[in-house]
Amino acid sequence: MEVTFNYKTDGTLFSKPIEGEGPAEVQIKNIQMYMNMHFEIIEKDGNKYFDLKDFDISYNIRGMAEFTFSNLYYGDKEQSDTMHSLINENWKDFIAEFGMFFFSEFGASLFKVFKDYDLDTPIRSSSSC
Repeated sequence: MEVTFNYKTDGTLFSKPIEGEGPAEVQIKNIQMYMNMHFEIIEKDGNKYFDLKDFDISYNIRGMAEFTFSNLYYGDKEQSDTMHSLINENWKDFIAEFGMFFFSEFGASLFKVFKDYDLDTPIRSSSSC
């Protein structure tokens, strides 16, 4: 999985100051994602539809994750290389701290796609398949 996003940071990470803003990329290798969607079945115009209510999401990265933050330290290559090394050597800790923010957003986007589709598509019974 390759994820691109824009970031802006000004704080501390691994007890070191960190700052910068710009595009970022994360390469995640061998990920398992689990998503449970809670729903009710509603009837409209004689048809039954899934009405998705909410979701739970979890994940397990079985491989690794590699982060690239362009413009980290506003172009200071030495500081940027040092922080990238720290982040990528400690990617599990980084994901443990920040991963759910990303996966929650990803899950919300996926949930919206299913919700929109399910409200427009009647449930077919097995006899009509």
